[in-house]
Amino acid sequence: MKIKSILLAATLMLFLFLHDCLIAQTTISSSDISLSATSTPMSVAWHPGYSRYYVSSGGNTTSPVYTFNSSGSFIASTAHNFDNRGLWYSTSNGNIEGSDYANGNLGYYPLDGSGTPNGNVVLTYSGGSGTPNAQSGGVRNSNNGEILYYTGSSYFYRYNTSGSQLGTVGITIPGGASFNSSHMIYTGISGQEVGFYDSGNQRVYLYSISGGSYTYYYVLPATTPTPGSYGFAYANNRFFLSTSGTWYGYPLTATAPANPTSISVSVSPVCSGSGTTLTANGAEGTVYWYTGGCGTTYLTTGNSVTVYPTVSTVYYARNYNNSQYSAGCASATVTVNQPAYVPTSKTVADLQATGTGVKWYSASTGGSQLSTSTVLVNGTHYYASQTINGNESVTRMDVTASVDPTPCKPTGSASQSLSSGTTVAGLQASGSNIRWYTSSSGGTALEPSTVLINGAHYWASQTVDCTESATRLEVTVSLP
Repeated sequence: MKIKSILLAATLMLFLFLHDCLIAQTTISSSDISLSATSTPMSVAWHPGYSRYYVSSGGNTTSPVYTFNSSGSFIASTAHNFDNRGLWYSTSNGNIEGSDYANGNLGYYPLDGSGTPNGNVVLTYSGGSGTPNAQSGGVRNSNNGEILYYTGSSYFYRYNTSGSQLGTVGITIPGGASFNSSHMIYTGISGQEVGFYDSGNQRVYLYSISGGSYTYYYVLPATTPTPGSYGFAYANNRFFLSTSGTWYGYPLTATAPANPTSISVSVSPVCSGSGTTLTANGAEGTVYWYTGGCGTTYLTTGNSVTVYPTVSTVYYARNYNNSQYSAGCASATVTVNQPAYVPTSKTVADLQATGTGVKWYSASTGGSQLSTSTVLVNGTHYYASQTINGNESVTRMDVTASVDPTPCKPTGSASQSLSSGTTVAGLQASGSNIRWYTSSSGGTALEPSTVLINGAHYWASQTVDCTESATRLEVTVSLP
């Protein structure tokens, strides 16, 4: 029996783990607003017409309501005859309403023309037992006007605005969760209408209004307050949690990252097929790289990437963070030079002869010694003498210059046996930036994916400093 119990517990733990993995979730990286009050925190409401936040406090009937603008700047503190526990905006009449301690009285806060509370709460329900618990903070179901309450059990309560209980709705609390015992939230999001704060694990679990298991959850930062009661609310598409009199708002829709500011290019121009490193400046989250436009043709990810363009190309970098892309991209152009037979001048200094005090001339006898910087001409004869003990040789060595201004051809086996289906990429040659052709000169370089033909001849060139060799290595292919 003991072994069976252990196995059962392990099975349940595994089920809960898998269940969490299957439910959609979002991680919120930080709060984006704070509302600083000083009294015991109860709830937060948002008035879309005035763009104002309202923070209620509790403890007695003189506890104030604080008003803030949309950026969290304090506007006013107003005392009322209401010991508030729950606060909400009514979509049906545009009022900021609330529930109080003890009997769960309901009422609204009169507002002046600027949206600041002015005067005592106007009661819409009083007397009786219109709440399941004196400390429970109500929230309004904007779909049908019911007031919902939570007291820390595996269900929440439904009340009408006349203080009558309509019933309860059961919820399945995740294993290991510890819900805030006095406050729940109403979001109005389809299938995720109500929510509860797991203060032990800093998560908000959302449920369908019909109850059952949670349908979504949000993981909040490690710095999020952890009130076990009070201090939990939902307003203006944000979860609000309170500690030490300050409320912190965590947006359900995370803020999109800014665009990268620019792209640094390590080398440009580059020779076709050579590498250059691109670095996104102002990176935030993961950087996505594209060609053809911002978000058009995906290449790769990474703050710094190395590319090998074969033609001049515009590259685009885009930030991805908080499950969102930046609105736009930074861009940079890499200019590509194609390999060419660019003449590289050879001079007399490149001629070779063995002797002492070697001098070079343009004739077999007489004439003036050539400067070492004299440019050689292909096919031309040059003559070398040597001088020993001050005596120059009468005869001169005749040298014919064969000048190739391009790199040497690559080296490799002239006959290569390969398996059927091998492509040009499988051919072997030693050199720099090898290109393969179907002719000994001219033509267009073959794509690496080109399938080889049995018995065909292929020619390889190499490119050094963007100068391609004029001569090519010939290779004959044998395939099964």
